[in-house]
Amino acid sequence: MIITTTLGGVAGAIASVLTGMWCGVGVFGLIGLYILGGTVSFAITFLITLKMQAQRPDQGDH
Repeated sequence: MIITTTLGGVAGAIASVLTGMWCGVGVFGLIGLYILGGTVSFAITFLITLKMQAQRPDQGDH
């Protein structure tokens, strides 16, 4: 679960920065996009993982 949510956050952060670079955002904007995109993606992935864990309570954390 920890690995999944961390990878989700990193992927969201990278996608946000690449989108910002493509749109021509400045350096400080890219830093903000990195933090915001990573945090939002981490939270979304965390909620999805919790929902999946609730549907299958018999499996442990691998």
